[in-house]
Amino acid sequence: MNFIEYNFISWKKVESQSGLTLIEILIGLSLFSVIFLISISFYSSLHKKIELSIIVEEIKGAIQFAKLEAMIEGKNLVLAPIFNSKDWSEGIILFVDNKEHKYLADSKIIHEWHWGKSKINVSWKGFQSSNYLLFSNELSRMAVNGNFIIKNLIGGQVKLIVNRIGRVKVSNSL
Repeated sequence: MNFIEYNFISWKKVESQSGLTLIEILIGLSLFSVIFLISISFYSSLHKKIELSIIVEEIKGAIQFAKLEAMIEGKNLVLAPIFNSKDWSEGIILFVDNKEHKYLADSKIIHEWHWGKSKINVSWKGFQSSNYLLFSNELSRMAVNGNFIIKNLIGGQVKLIVNRIGRVKVSNSL
């Protein structure tokens, strides 16, 4: 049994239409665009947090690698900012120690870590120097007390505390 709809003002038969109206399409598009904009901003902040955690893990790994490599090589090793600068943000280099504790042209490079042009600020404040970490092949002579402070643009910051024998503790509060 079919029901017929009538327009009560003119008593004419109303034909049913299928599809979406312009208003329904505009509402759908506006909801989609709002969800898209929220997800873009969330992705951006998530990307910066992940970039920060990657640098933290690389520095922790570099410290552990330097500590073990000093014992294996039987020599003192230096972990310093790359390109003999005071800026730790571009990367770090591990090399065999010399009298100046600086990378020279004849220094033997063990390993390099490059971070490129990331928007991460890395700084080191150490017991002996703010320019290098010294890893000894003897545990009794190892003195690398200090901390790294790693910051990104959105306010995320991590403090890596390095004790005398090269153990690393991560602290998220400064």
